[in-house]
Amino acid sequence: MTSSSSGLEKVYVQAKRWQESVGRPVVQAFYGAIAGQHATKGVLIATSTFTPQAIDFAKSVQQLVLVDGAKLTELTTKSESRCAQSEYPSSIRTTLMSSKLGARAARSVFGGT
Repeated sequence: MTSSSSGLEKVYVQAKRWQESVGRPVVQAFYGAIAGQHATKGVLIATSTFTPQAIDFAKSVQQLVLVDGAKLTELTTKSESRCAQSEYPSSIRTTLMSSKLGARAARSVFGGT
C-alpha cells in the first residue's frame, strides 16, 4: 500500500523461516530496503528469534516491527477466536507445520492436524 490522500501507508513485510536467530545484519538490510523504497513501515517476521543486537537496532529506528516465533504463535492463537478453522487454506497449515514454533501454533489453531 502507498501513502496518499486516502491515508494508506506503504508497508513492506518479509518473513524468515529459520531455525537460528535472525541477526542485526539481516534486520539492517531489511531496513535499508524499506528506506530505499520510502516505505512507512517494515514488518520482519521470523519463526525463530531475533538476536539482542537485532532487537536493539529495530528499537533505534521507528519504522521496524519484529515478530518472532513466540509472538507469531500468540497472534495465530488469538486469531482462532476471530476466524473459523475452515477459513484457513491448507497451504497455511502446511507452511506452519513445517517449523517447530509454527507447528505449535498450527496445532493450537487447527487442533491435532
